[in-house]
Amino acid sequence: MPKTKISEYNSNQALNTDINSINIDEGCAPSGINDAIRTLMAQLKNFQDGSSGDNLTNTGNLIPTKIRSGSTTDYTIAGATTTNHILNGTSVAGSLTEIMWEASANGADLRLLKSRGASIGTNTAVQSGDSLGQVRASGADGTAFQEAAKVMFKVDGTPSTTSMPGRIETYTTGSLSTTPTLRTTVDSKGNLVLNSGAIIERREAVAASDIDLSKGNYFTKTISGTTTFTVSNVPTTGSVASFILDLTNGGSATITWWSGTKWVGGTAPTLTSSGRDVLGFFTHDGGTTWSGFVIGKDVK
Repeated sequence: MPKTKISEYNSNQALNTDINSINIDEGCAPSGINDAIRTLMAQLKNFQDGSSGDNLTNTGNLIPTKIRSGSTTDYTIAGATTTNHILNGTSVAGSLTEIMWEASANGADLRLLKSRGASIGTNTAVQSGDSLGQVRASGADGTAFQEAAKVMFKVDGTPSTTSMPGRIETYTTGSLSTTPTLRTTVDSKGNLVLNSGAIIERREAVAASDIDLSKGNYFTKTISGTTTFTVSNVPTTGSVASFILDLTNGGSATITWWSGTKWVGGTAPTLTSSGRDVLGFFTHDGGTTWSGFVIGKDVK
């Protein structure tokens, strides 16, 4: 069969007797050598630009120093040239996807590794405060790419031979700012630290009578008739869930509270018939028991 592309070549050199039907076997005519070399060069070019239909397969290691997909351009982000490996695309082709195919509970795995060794393969211990890796997101401003947000993974304490204490830091760039600012930190002890900004709770109006905790933890409701409240999407036992219920005209009609609601003294409060009452609730057993209390009555 004529060898029309590189994938049809044989690793046994004795079986490579032609290039696209041009005879290169032992004893071939010297006049065919020039055509064979030109044809080989064309096939290599077709392989390089992807028009041959061949795939690059390698059972060993592929070790490129630079990878460019979709474009050979280097880009500048916040004044610095981008990394050696760039994937370009004009649609979902510009996305990076990793899929795990395995009959197990394992998922796809992205790993960021860091050593203080100055040469590849040198395993030198990192130190507290070292960055182990980061994920950055940048947007075009019409001239260049500017960094909008990033997540950093750092060493949070002195490493040992069996333990690497870590923390996660999140950064966002504020309006009119040029660099991301540290906003939150989850440290090696599991503490959540608010470094800047404020915790802003979502305000959710109760449309019917169900308080859906997946939507927030501050709810408002105007009572206009007999109402039976329920609570949904409560975290499981072992987690604490709490919310505030801001009621208007709560005393104007009968209210039935959800199962498990307990009040101070064992009696539900008498609410304001024309005005606002603010109530608080919490549970630690998956919603089996709710503790309710009045934060403010007839709030004006």
